[in-house]
Amino acid sequence: MRKRYDYSDERLSSFCAYCGRLTETWDHIPPKAFLDRPLPDNLPKVPACEKCNNDAAINEQYVACLIECGLTGSSNWEDIKRDNIALTLKRDRRIRSQFESARQIMPDGSTWLYTENSRLCAVILKLARGHAAYELATPLLEDAEKVLITTLVQMSDRERATFETPPSISLLPEVGSRSMQLLIENTSSQRLAQPWIVVQPNNYRYLAIVDYDRITVRLVIREYLACEVAWQTT
Repeated sequence: MRKRYDYSDERLSSFCAYCGRLTETWDHIPPKAFLDRPLPDNLPKVPACEKCNNDAAINEQYVACLIECGLTGSSNWEDIKRDNIALTLKRDRRIRSQFESARQIMPDGSTWLYTENSRLCAVILKLARGHAAYELATPLLEDAEKVLITTLVQMSDRERATFETPPSISLLPEVGSRSMQLLIENTSSQRLAQPWIVVQPNNYRYLAIVDYDRITVRLVIREYLACEVAWQTT
């Protein structure tokens, strides 16, 4: 990833991006559990407190396993293509059994796991808050107005096109933010839109958008899980 520095008001990043408490550490966003080695250069990091950073790790690993089991249609560690996830499933029989019992075949033939949605939702919200803090220099500590979690294959062609196409921007991001810099780098004379940011091809990409009354973060993990989180700002 190309490194871009944050030139926005330092007061916007002087506290935990997830809860607002005093900063004690830095948190990679996305977490390493969603990426393959070698890790990308300049992996985004946001300020975080120890509790938010440490407490999320087990849920992030859980969701990483969930995605791989859904993607392959199997909870058998030998079927998993990512080595770190295969090792987790090989060692943890309990989580293997849990995913196997939760596996459902959708009408389109894809696999979905009906399991602990609260853990999945918590991870997606954390990711979205982190991307908003990093890209937009905007802390979002309040509840989200919208949380959409689905898979790309479950979307209709029209839904997929809408999701993939960055909307035109009607309000500029925070002055000096990374999002503002990216916008300037990629703007054409015909359309003002924020591009998708690819952290690691085929593994993780995201989009952070600011509008008059809403901030939206979209993310795609493993070209399988598709998520959109939005906050009302007025």
